[in-house]
Amino acid sequence: MMQSALDIPCSESRNRVTVLVRIILVIPHLVVYYVLNIAAQIATFAHWFIQVFTGKRNPGIAGFVSKVIAYQARILGYSGLLFDEYPGFFDDQGKTPARIDVPYSEGPVNRLTVALRLIWAIPAAIIAAVIGIAVEVVTIICWFAIVITGKQPRRMFDFCLKGHRFALQVNTYVNLLTDTYPKYA
Repeated sequence: MMQSALDIPCSESRNRVTVLVRIILVIPHLVVYYVLNIAAQIATFAHWFIQVFTGKRNPGIAGFVSKVIAYQARILGYSGLLFDEYPGFFDDQGKTPARIDVPYSEGPVNRLTVALRLIWAIPAAIIAAVIGIAVEVVTIICWFAIVITGKQPRRMFDFCLKGHRFALQVNTYVNLLTDTYPKYA
């Protein structure tokens, strides 16, 4: 099974004004995402039972959840200062440079790993939380660098992008879209 992927090209020159007020600009997306995430979590809960008892993924549920996860990755990339273009809502890519692939397989699933998914995911979730804290600290430093200089340091961008990629992989694993365990690469 394929792993989820996130690719965002680095743009050294950045828009200082939109970065300055980014936290305000992202609020409408956070509200929409909050509502969609509740629906996606309810769908994932139902999907857990479907996968455990039938051994297959439901394409409708998996498709909806993968769109919500891709939307989350776009708004987190935007709020995490990885790009300046304002993202579209839900499944509208908009003009964002972020390319997100959240694959799911309609083939058979391993019922045991699905049944125990939350237990299997604990180490990856802990690692993702630690990396997430580091990404937030680096993002704050990037915010100051961009507002002051208009440029984002490349190594900081690369670190944040890798952290967002890992979080996306953990998210797709926990939400039962893949049986491939997340890896930080």
